[in-house]
Amino acid sequence: MLTAVQQTPTSLLYLGDYEAAVTALGSDWPGAGIKPSRNGRDDASYARLLMTCGVLAIKLGNIQQASFQAASKDMLTQAARLSPERAARQEAWMWLGVVYILCGEYHEAMALAETLLADDTNVTVVFGSTLIRAIGETCLKRYDKALASLASVEMLLPAVPVLDRGKFYLNRGIAYRNVPDSQKAIDNYNLAADLFEEVSSLRWEAAATNNLAGVYTDLEQYVRAHGFVERAISLFQKLKDKAHEAKAWDQSARIYLKEEDFVWAERNAGTAVALLSQGDNQTWLAEALITHGIALGQIGFQRSTVQLAEAARICEEVGSMEQAEEARRELWKAARHARKMAGALGESVRPLERIVIGGVLEKHGGRVTPAAFELGLRRVALDRKIKQLGLTRSPKRKSPRKVRH
Repeated sequence: MLTAVQQTPTSLLYLGDYEAAVTALGSDWPGAGIKPSRNGRDDASYARLLMTCGVLAIKLGNIQQASFQAASKDMLTQAARLSPERAARQEAWMWLGVVYILCGEYHEAMALAETLLADDTNVTVVFGSTLIRAIGETCLKRYDKALASLASVEMLLPAVPVLDRGKFYLNRGIAYRNVPDSQKAIDNYNLAADLFEEVSSLRWEAAATNNLAGVYTDLEQYVRAHGFVERAISLFQKLKDKAHEAKAWDQSARIYLKEEDFVWAERNAGTAVALLSQGDNQTWLAEALITHGIALGQIGFQRSTVQLAEAARICEEVGSMEQAEEARRELWKAARHARKMAGALGESVRPLERIVIGGVLEKHGGRVTPAAFELGLRRVALDRKIKQLGLTRSPKRKSPRKVRH
């Protein structure tokens, strides 16, 4: 999607150097999420400014942990409709697809990409739209489809800018990691990191580096994982990107959890929580709270239950049910661990047990047998626990009466 290497606001935007892009805009920059004034500009010039400000709104919003999603979409939509040139229109529409991805609106992003693909044969548009479609498929956990989409444009790689080639390999690495094919993921992440370093894109290099830390964690190669995550933290700190820095700290904490070094896991996860608590990125905060809660639970801190319950609540509010279930599973582990401690803790974990068991019963429609299986309890034990906690379950079904003919 990058068509030029001059240090213009747009080229800096593509490189991920958002602060430099703002500086390059000078007095034309109205502030994050604010639509710029037209000030006599022609349609083409104003559309370009709207597009740049619209993308910066969503990107800076993520960094500053503030929500400018609606403003970003409005500016990009107006930019696309106002642009007199086809190439500029398509560029604005592709950026809108990126914004849809960042907002979690994956189907909308993919539908927009399909519309662009059906209406254009330009290499930049075909490559960029297919990349958006592949990212959407990955976010929806349809990894084979994502890899197929990427394979369909692999032959275009020599014709696109270096930065876009890096994004191709980064996203293919993410898909391979989830298939899973760790070696192919590593190969693609390394290719991406090298290309990002070639064009001096610190932000994208940091993203590739943090992903390398993740895959080496999967492989239990923790020394390498720590090296990559420390590099990512350093890059995000240099960029003053607290949100992604927090994400890297959370990654570091998860490595320590794998090594069963729970003290350092708690410290680094706590750093992530502290950074994310300053903004409104609730999904990432929930992830960090889960990590922090697990670490606290492993070293016997009762505070873990508070963190995990808050994580479950946030996950449910933002619709991330998979993460909510993970939080509830860890709540249950913490409750069982607490039960093994001094008898004085007994009453203190009852509210926690009520939340966890009640949630699992609700999930299974009040049926005790599947709930007991999920909780790792015998049915009779769960029945006893339900009575102790004053919970309700579905009534036993009566057998249908036989009708004599």
